[in-house]
Amino acid sequence: MRMTPGVLFLAVACEAPALPPPDVAVSGYVPSVVTGAWSGEAEAVSLVALDDAGKEVSRWTAEAGEEGKWRAVSFGLHPATRYHFAVEVQSDGATAKSEAVELSTGGAPDALEPLVVEENTRNDGFFATGAITSTPWAVIYDAEGVPVWWWAVADPEALVTRVRRCADGQTLLVNAFEGINLDPESGMHLYRVAYDGKLVEDISMLGAHHDYVELPDGGLAWLAYEERTEEGSSHVGDLVVERDADGQTREVWNAFDWYDWRDYEVETTSSFLHANVLNYDANRDVYWLSLRNPGAYIAVDRSTGKIVETLLGPESDVRLVASPAPSHPHGFRWLDDETLLLMDNRDSEDEVSRVARYVVDREEDVMAQEWAFASDQGIHLLGLGDVTKLPNDDVVALWSTAGQIQRLDEDDATVWRATAPIGTAFAYIEWTDSTDTRPWP
Repeated sequence: MRMTPGVLFLAVACEAPALPPPDVAVSGYVPSVVTGAWSGEAEAVSLVALDDAGKEVSRWTAEAGEEGKWRAVSFGLHPATRYHFAVEVQSDGATAKSEAVELSTGGAPDALEPLVVEENTRNDGFFATGAITSTPWAVIYDAEGVPVWWWAVADPEALVTRVRRCADGQTLLVNAFEGINLDPESGMHLYRVAYDGKLVEDISMLGAHHDYVELPDGGLAWLAYEERTEEGSSHVGDLVVERDADGQTREVWNAFDWYDWRDYEVETTSSFLHANVLNYDANRDVYWLSLRNPGAYIAVDRSTGKIVETLLGPESDVRLVASPAPSHPHGFRWLDDETLLLMDNRDSEDEVSRVARYVVDREEDVMAQEWAFASDQGIHLLGLGDVTKLPNDDVVALWSTAGQIQRLDEDDATVWRATAPIGTAFAYIEWTDSTDTRPWP
């Protein structure tokens, strides 16, 4: 159809102006992170990453600031990779996408090599853990074994055992303690780090060790040590310490109030109970602790500090029936009020470590093993070790001192396995499939 000059003018006049691309930059702290900014009036804005073929890789919600300025921060991108960044803008019920701008992420440190993915029929999610090497790293790997986020702790003697993505969507928590020295007077640290790698807060935790949790009310809790001299010798007990959102700390629970150190023969580098993992149950408002030496799990009431339940071990409230007892247990998750998933390290180096699931029947006062999987590569964990269950019911076993992550389906088939370079061990593990973030604080 022939278009008259008047119609041509009308078509040009009605064509919406092209949206400008975002201003993007690689973080100077974590060069796999890209920060984006865009200005304009809109109802919602997203930062979008595309590959060279124009396929969307990921997107992140931008947050509105003053005078129509929007900000976003990425999570989950590969280092040393070229991307194309655009903004998607929603306004007046319509969606428009800007032109794209090209930007390459920076490389990961040479010391932080990718994992070797040996088996892979199920590829999703991210694994946050502490990488124990000559440099203590907080690191998050994707399902290809590529580090997508990392943060180095300056103290080479420190152990990073837990890395958590925080509820605020802006920060991550990284702990660092000198676990080898077992010094209750040493200054331990919990670092709050923005996604772009900037240190937001350094929380000093006297005597802290192994594990911590973020509480729903914005507070924190962690395991700590206390040393006492009794009968002419020194003994170390475990504590649970809590810090509220205003920074005030209090002692919630003290092992010396509930246990006698004389009942436990321990190594000189261990507290007499050797608490190693801390979880919080919001429904019951209790802390659950894993105690390696008695092979037990205890529930501590958050408000009173009383032990309200003990499972397994010599003082268990329920009887273990027709099942092997775990020894030197470490990481654990409650799948529901009755089902406990745990990492059973085993106390003898001749034994193979395993993950197991136990079911509690509190009406009958019994407990039994429902399922177990021993390492199919004969791994015995010298320490640490963790396990978690994914939303699709896959189980992830973290064979910490072997530097291996293994994912099992409901038939115990390995659907994903990744191993770190020789000389690297892992700590505890957190899994997520979300790339959601909020801009830096």
